Amino acid sequence: REPAKPDAPPSPADEGAGREALPSPVDQGFCKGGEKDCEKSLDEVADEVLRLRSQKQQHDDIREKLVQAEGRLCRVPPHYLLQFQCYLEQALADRGGHVQESVVKLVEGLCLACRVELDSSTTGALLTGLRRLLRDPHSFTSRLCKVQPLPALEAKALAPCLLAGQRYRRVGSKEVDACCDSLHAWIGAFYFYCTVAGQVEQVAQGLEREEALLARLSGDPPAGSASAGGAARAASATGPVIP
Repeated sequence: REPAKPDAPPSPADEGAGREALPSPVDQGFCKGGEKDCEKSLDEVADEVLRLRSQKQQHDDIREKLVQAEGRLCRVPPHYLLQFQCYLEQALADRGGHVQESVVKLVEGLCLACRVELDSSTTGALLTGLRRLLRDPHSFTSRLCKVQPLPALEAKALAPCLLAGQRYRRVGSKEVDACCDSLHAWIGAFYFYCTVAGQVEQVAQGLEREEALLARLSGDPPAGSASAGGAARAASATGPVIP
């Protein structure tokens, strides 16, 4: 009878058999940009987080100014808009089309924002566009607040309107001046929002990704985990909360 052979030492492959492989940083979702993201140093990631936070804050500020301009616009009474339309129609008819450039550019800018095409820059085309804009004065401001942002390249055409608006001279009519002030403020806020609207989502997603990577590199818990755990412990200690 042959003596039993001693068991061979386990190979490295056998030692790893049955063990669950640890997920890589890419698999964990921290490096959605690929392995290159995982090669970033803590300093680089922290710098990128600060840059994206600053950019997001700028976007939030621009959006807030648009919201404020919309609120101001919605407080303009409909009969003010009718007075504005009457003033402009009379001025164009009685003065042979000689109206302040700032008012003309304002109407052109509103037509562009509302996707109302002007056949030309003549007095007749301007009046047609104005009447289409104000066909229902009672819903005009609410419709204006629902306008989708223009692509950044198209929004450049609003820049002359903003510059002309800075040269507006009051006409002595409370209603007309109030309309011009509110509409110029809205056009300005709308223009600046259009210039960043295409970047808002990309910056927000990039910031979320970089903050997650920063938390992993610095060993911090994911955002919200501490507060969630604290809330759970507080709930278990005090009992259920009655709504």
